[in-house]
Amino acid sequence: MWFYLCSYQAISSPQSSQVDSVKDYGDFLNVHDSADFPALLGHLSVSNHERVSLDKLEEQLQSIVCRVHNLPELPLDASISDCDDDTLLTDDEGNERRRVSECSNASDTESTTSWFSARDSWEIRSTDFALDKAPNVRLELYEEGLKAEDRNDVAYRTLRTERVECHSDKEYIAKLHCLRIGLAELTRDDTVKRWMEESGRLMIESILCAAGRNCDGFKESYEKLVTFCRNDENWSTMEEELKSRKVVEVTFFDVVIDFVLMDAFEHLEDPPSKVTAITDNRWLGDSLKESAITTAVWSILKIKRRSLLRPNGFIAHLYDVCAHITPDLAWGFLGPDTPLKNSCYRFKEEVVELLASMFNLRRVRYTTKEQMAEDLIKVMRERFKSFMGYMHERVLKNQLQVATPS
Repeated sequence: MWFYLCSYQAISSPQSSQVDSVKDYGDFLNVHDSADFPALLGHLSVSNHERVSLDKLEEQLQSIVCRVHNLPELPLDASISDCDDDTLLTDDEGNERRRVSECSNASDTESTTSWFSARDSWEIRSTDFALDKAPNVRLELYEEGLKAEDRNDVAYRTLRTERVECHSDKEYIAKLHCLRIGLAELTRDDTVKRWMEESGRLMIESILCAAGRNCDGFKESYEKLVTFCRNDENWSTMEEELKSRKVVEVTFFDVVIDFVLMDAFEHLEDPPSKVTAITDNRWLGDSLKESAITTAVWSILKIKRRSLLRPNGFIAHLYDVCAHITPDLAWGFLGPDTPLKNSCYRFKEEVVELLASMFNLRRVRYTTKEQMAEDLIKVMRERFKSFMGYMHERVLKNQLQVATPS
């Protein structure tokens, strides 16, 4: 799940000298003739990036609502609805978290600063906190992680200590070891994997609907990516591709969370100068800026895909997904205030909160891999419901009203 932020990361991290040679806005527009757009990445059609008709938009929105209600029933649903006796959360802390969650569900993404300030005002997460609040609960999995860190057995691509609000690098590395185990336990269940795949698909489609786009091309590419990843025979080549990008292990955390999501957010905080040169140009209207960004993004992705050693590998499939969603993401994050911009920033808030929760000993039990797996799917579901609830109430249900001529 959560594949779509890979798109910004894909265009922001240089891969070849060809990409570096694209120096400015003019070069972007001259990389290829616009008439070549239908052939971009081999099969991308411009029609999939045009604004859809009212009837098509209504059809897509109805499909999203229906599929949200028909998501696979998780085997952990019973435990999710109940409060576990050995949870590390006290009643007061649980109520505070719920109040923040309710506030986030009702707020507009323009209140990003106040929402994060409320979250940051919580008592800082730490091992001492967990041990003090639950002295009878032994954090066996976390103890195992600390021992692995002491032995230097935990490989990592980069440290994310501050990003996930850990006290020290040692804490981050130990928890990373635990999360790999917990997520591996979680994804052993095929029903959980299907839920993760479909929830990611639904979130992306909802954002494309906020942009008024046709989702058909994205759905086709996403399904091909998922099918590729499901095939065990592809994993050896997938591992080789990712190792060339310094991904040390092929796990859900290392690939989707660390390589795709966390890298993407870093690039979002410091967008490429080639892109900001377009968005900051006050002589260009919004429509022209959006078209220029679309041209730039597709040009870069075409260059990157041509340079791949495996034209049918994992990264190639990833780029195919990116081609359908990156232009709207770039415009959503960097363009004017619109429902699309609010949707993109809301998604970012939810993902950041998910990451913080996963490393939070008050939200996830670092006791056994089974209990950790239960808590991980809980926090994933919380953030999915929060995001889709926001999209329904603040964006999607208003799309048809806005699109309908007065």
